[in-house]
Amino acid sequence: MTILIHHTTFLLLTTTTTTADDGAVMSILSSSISPTPFTWKTKTHYCSWQGISCDNTHHVTSIDLPSLSLTGTLPPDLNNLSSLIKLDVQKNMLLETFSISDNLDLAPWVIPDTIANTSFLKSFLASNANIYGTIPDVFDNLSLVELKLSYNNLTSELPLSLGKSYIAFLWLNNQMMGLSGGIDVLGSMVEISQADNMLTGFVPLKITRIPDLANVSLQNNKLQGPVPVFESGVKVELGEFGSNSFCLDKPGDCDYQVSMLLEIVGELGYPLSLAEYWKGNDACARWEFVSYDANKNVTGVNFAKQNFSGTISPDFGNLTSLRSISLDGNNFVGPIPKVLTSLKDLQLLDVSRNNLSGTVPAFSPKVKFVYDNNIFLGVNISNLSPPPRPMSNISPSSGSLAKRSKRSSRSVGLVIGIVVSVLLFVEIVLFVSYQCYMKHKYQKFGRVGSRESGKKLVPESVLGSSSNRYGKEMLVKESVAGSSANRYGVFSELQSQSSGDHCEMHVFEVGRGGFGVVYKGELHDGMEISVKGTKGMNEFQAEIRVLTKDRHRHLIALLGYCTNVNEILLVYEYIPKGTLSQHLFYLCENNSQPLSWKQRVLIALDVGRGVGDFGLVKNVPDGKAWKFSIEMKVAGTLVIWPQILMELITGRKAIDDTMPDDRCHLVSWFRRVIITKENIVKSIDQTLDTKNEYIIESIIKVAELAGHCTVTEPFQRPDMCHAVHLWNNGNPLNMKK
Repeated sequence: MTILIHHTTFLLLTTTTTTADDGAVMSILSSSISPTPFTWKTKTHYCSWQGISCDNTHHVTSIDLPSLSLTGTLPPDLNNLSSLIKLDVQKNMLLETFSISDNLDLAPWVIPDTIANTSFLKSFLASNANIYGTIPDVFDNLSLVELKLSYNNLTSELPLSLGKSYIAFLWLNNQMMGLSGGIDVLGSMVEISQADNMLTGFVPLKITRIPDLANVSLQNNKLQGPVPVFESGVKVELGEFGSNSFCLDKPGDCDYQVSMLLEIVGELGYPLSLAEYWKGNDACARWEFVSYDANKNVTGVNFAKQNFSGTISPDFGNLTSLRSISLDGNNFVGPIPKVLTSLKDLQLLDVSRNNLSGTVPAFSPKVKFVYDNNIFLGVNISNLSPPPRPMSNISPSSGSLAKRSKRSSRSVGLVIGIVVSVLLFVEIVLFVSYQCYMKHKYQKFGRVGSRESGKKLVPESVLGSSSNRYGKEMLVKESVAGSSANRYGVFSELQSQSSGDHCEMHVFEVGRGGFGVVYKGELHDGMEISVKGTKGMNEFQAEIRVLTKDRHRHLIALLGYCTNVNEILLVYEYIPKGTLSQHLFYLCENNSQPLSWKQRVLIALDVGRGVGDFGLVKNVPDGKAWKFSIEMKVAGTLVIWPQILMELITGRKAIDDTMPDDRCHLVSWFRRVIITKENIVKSIDQTLDTKNEYIIESIIKVAELAGHCTVTEPFQRPDMCHAVHLWNNGNPLNMKK
């Protein structure tokens, strides 16, 4: 979908899986804008309205209303226009609120920089909307008051412009990949909700003293330093001790050595790899990269080859027992602090293979000083611009953690050019063309359901057309999958029901998905089939290529297919026992018996083997918008399976809007549950037999495997085949009952 608002473009590529009453949506739009265009009369069909285009099925495909001096808002119901591919409302005064939350059916998309030109935008609500990438650094140019982007796949650090914005309500909870970096960029806000991410560093004093702050949620991050103290009246959620990396479980100064080490890594932007391991108030409690003596004095810091960026902190000089400092093989910039020459016990300083500059300090002859491969060392380059270092947090002004004026005054240069209208127009045309291309490429596979309640038996023309593109003789093609008897029986039956160029059959509609509508039909011999209709030729060809070459016990059998100019149809065997969700979440509605734990284990194992052997097949086009999906192929596949394991254990949906915010996202909540066995037991589906100790033992094994497969860093997750191997070694079916 292409969306154009205000003076430039704000583009989103979306798809939707629902076909709504387009007339009702257009009626809502008519009442939401003013003045209503002259031809928008209730007595005339909406397809004849000014600026509205429809296809031959009366589905709205384009809303084109630029430069009409319109005011009001665009209703969120527009997302239900299933065929809409263009929305152009440029040069109007619309869109104070943009709401697209809870739309996982959207194709993956990024927030475009052109949002900076939506000067009337007050609320941007896009939680759980399949967004990935970084948050654009444009908010100091907006009038935005409310920004809610929770439950997406946003990465990297918070943009500096948040601190200069008018945003009062900021929700960034539960990013699948985890936002990182510090929170010192935040400004005066009323609500700050950033739970379940990978934020590091201190909670700055300036945030604890925001005068209008009412709610702050920072639990389940990697925040460090002392526990922050907020003003009275502020509702604060920091989680239990251990859900962050604070040095103490209550407010108070950290140990001196801990404080100095945190000051040192502050110059590096508080790397996540350190926040993962530096916990507690004792730097000599086996902290990674730190060595110490019998008297618990820090004697060595080894950051060699860690790919850290930043400057060498003068706070090294406050750790007076240091004997070795190894910083080689990183990307340190700036000078070597002269204070290091005062360390009396120092024996080794290795800063080789960095990008240091400035004067080379004179060390004692007893110090082994290695500084080769720093091409600017010994050269004064103060009038040049060094590479930008990572953002570091501003430390609280308590105890030894005083704010440094040099840190707070250091700004990152951000150059915003003025783009001439011709270049902007070219950019718009190229981007719109690209997104339209992606719209046609991106489709989703539908799933065959078995629920028939409320579905009316109606005649549907499911095969054939008088305008068959391949000729009448190619109306039905035989698939090589399945047995010969079944194949020829099915196609003979389909052809015998044909009349001329049509094939009529009475069917139930049993489901709809991104790929199309799914029907259930019955042949004359009583054989039940499911028929999936679509208009996506590329996805159709991809599925045909795969399913006609591979047979697998966990893949539904493709019996045949038909193509014509109006519709494409796939004929499958019918699976009568319904979906897993029906047996987990909708027992009462389907009058179903709850699944036993043994059944759940077998389901999970079969799903794991199916994905491990076959993978998730998708026809992926070229283009940078798919780079994220391609890179996440293995990890993304693996996240799906452990999520199913969590559903089987808890009986809960992956996303449940009826639950509180900190519990509605199953994967994020489950990561906190598996910390203790007691929590795992409390989370088990109540329909399971929790009195059986062997079942409990088995559930705990599966829960631990699910947690292992959903760790934050993708490279730490096992691949699918290895995960199934771990499962088999764990043998969760090895129980007496």
